Amino acid sequence: MNLPFYKPLTPNFIEQGVTFGQTLLSTVFIFILVAAVLFLVKPEIFAQVVKDVTLRVAMNRMISDFKSFAISNNGRFPTCVEVVGVGKTCKNSLIKNISYCKCPYFTVKDVYTPAEPFEGFKYLAKDNASFCLIAPANNSKKGRFLRYKHGVDSGATQTDSTCD
Repeated sequence: MNLPFYKPLTPNFIEQGVTFGQTLLSTVFIFILVAAVLFLVKPEIFAQVVKDVTLRVAMNRMISDFKSFAISNNGRFPTCVEVVGVGKTCKNSLIKNISYCKCPYFTVKDVYTPAEPFEGFKYLAKDNASFCLIAPANNSKKGRFLRYKHGVDSGATQTDSTCD
C-alpha cells in the first residue's frame, strides 16, 4: 500500500538532521512540561513568581513614566505628591490605577505586594535629580525587595538593599 503522506525512515532522512522549527518546538514543549511540574510540586512559589513578574512590569512602566516626566520638565523628576496625587481619591496622580496614596507609600490596583515591611510601593525623590522606587517582593529567595534606584539600577531589580 502506497500512502502519499508516509515516508519511511531511510538513511538519507536520518542524515538530513532536524530543522530549526523542530528544535524550537521540542524546546517549547520541554519548557511547558517543566512549568507544569513546578506548578504541581510548588504551586505557592509559582504563584509568587507570577506576582513578582506583574510587580516588575508595573515598576518598569512607572519608571518609564517618571523618566518621561523628567524629559518634559527639564530633567526634574516628579515629587512624591506629583506621583501619588492627593486626597482620598488620589487626584492628579502620575500613576495610573492608583488605589491608595499617602506619600511616600501608594498601591496600584491589580498589583499585589505583601504587607511587610510596608504595603505597596514607596517612592523617594532626592533633590528632584534622582529617585528610588521600591516594593516588597512576593518571592524573597533572590531578595526581599524589588527596587529601582536611579543611576544605580538599570531596571526593577530584586535585592535585599533598600533605597537608603
